[in-house]
Amino acid sequence: MTRKLKYSLWGFVIFLILAASFYIYMRHSDDLIFDEQVAFSPSKDCENIIIKLIEHADKIDIAVFDINNDNIVAALKKAEKQGKKIRILTDKRQAATKSSKVLDLYKAGINIRVHSKNKIEHNKFAIFDNKYVITGSYNWTNPASNKNSENCLLTVENEEIIADYQSRFDYLWRINTKKKSEAWFIEKLNSQEYNAPRIITKKQHRQIKKTLSKAMKVFEAKGGTVIIMNANTGQIVSKISLNTGKKIMEYAQDFIYPVGSIIKPFIIALALEKNVVDMDSEFDVSKPISLSIVDVRPSKTKLSLNEVLVKSSNIATVQIAEKLSDDDFNSFFDKLAFSKAIKNTSIDTKKSLFSSSFKDGVGNNLLSTPMHLVAAYASLINGGKYHEPYIDKPTQYLETYIISEDNSKIMDELLRKVVQEGTAQQADKISKAKLSAITGTTVKISPNKNLVVTTFIGNFSYKKKTYVLLVILDEPKPIKQTYGFVSAGWNVVPLAAKIVNILINK
Repeated sequence: MTRKLKYSLWGFVIFLILAASFYIYMRHSDDLIFDEQVAFSPSKDCENIIIKLIEHADKIDIAVFDINNDNIVAALKKAEKQGKKIRILTDKRQAATKSSKVLDLYKAGINIRVHSKNKIEHNKFAIFDNKYVITGSYNWTNPASNKNSENCLLTVENEEIIADYQSRFDYLWRINTKKKSEAWFIEKLNSQEYNAPRIITKKQHRQIKKTLSKAMKVFEAKGGTVIIMNANTGQIVSKISLNTGKKIMEYAQDFIYPVGSIIKPFIIALALEKNVVDMDSEFDVSKPISLSIVDVRPSKTKLSLNEVLVKSSNIATVQIAEKLSDDDFNSFFDKLAFSKAIKNTSIDTKKSLFSSSFKDGVGNNLLSTPMHLVAAYASLINGGKYHEPYIDKPTQYLETYIISEDNSKIMDELLRKVVQEGTAQQADKISKAKLSAITGTTVKISPNKNLVVTTFIGNFSYKKKTYVLLVILDEPKPIKQTYGFVSAGWNVVPLAAKIVNILINK
């Protein structure tokens, strides 16, 4: 072999080695987000590594003693919404402490178990996509990042080590059964934490009932109801039903009626979620759509999305609805439970209470009980989560997301404008709390077309909690003080404001 040929062969071998190295590097460069490393606290280093791993991984198995780090919890909730496969095993004694976020993670739908074997579940490791293992003394807590002396070690693509950790996690997951964990979670969710003292005293309850009764007499209403619900848990903190008719009715639970304009924010929320409208959208409302689709207060101009609820425009609402499909509507209102019985209602139907046809007028195509309506409205303004209403014990433990948090914030802002500039302005003048709301005046199907149902449903914050308030009057009559008007703005709106003032003036 000549020297020239030998150098050529060696050059080719070196080229193959370099090419193979480059191929391996390129193959992993897109997949691997970290090299092996060690981090220490107090600092955000371990926390940041964990969050980045959660953001990039599709499969996440976690065994950790304690979880309360706000940023890590937020990353896990976001990952759950994205459909990532997450399993968490943690210590049940730590999970029962006030600082733990384990119940929040469970309610967010994450597959989480508390240990039932061994004295303490003291592990602190996690496996991501079978590529990474992070372990060390670092607990997934705020103090571990901000105060404690801790360490964490990230191992990358060490097949033997990762296989050992995965085998151990699978074993722990198997022996700490789902059945025992579920029993523990249900016990905690039904504990005093979820049945804490309510904001309403017995005295306030009597005052609210007296205020409702007085309004019914003034407006000669056939019946009425008040419901107040914690928007973030579903707990009903007050429920009052009164009637003057011969047929005794539990209005809060059994009264089924077409909700009228109350449907409008739901249509807008769905349209925002489906990205068929945005805050720059405009709607020509200068002409009626049909004999039944007209605006009470006609406008010769275009309305922005910001103005649709303020002007209570039927024409604009139908234009928005036409951008959505029947399947969009049916799926949305099914998620909001309008097609099923819920606790504390007597309705039991296999048929949806919603029809996507608007030929009979906006709002006539959604039937609801007051209790259904309170729970559905809460999901528009509480970050987008649906909670089935309950009085003593929760019936639904997992949060169901109806709309995004961003769209929920938009809806709260739009509903606030209804109180500031629209049909609920009287509430802003009377109420000592900042209210967001929608109102509805529905003509009853009867020989007497002057009979209506008026509805106020809104939300307010009190002691860092958000509450939904619903007030309904059935068949109120016009009086001299309302100049012959009988719409919601003249009766249930000031009534709702008075009720809010009773609540916040202990």
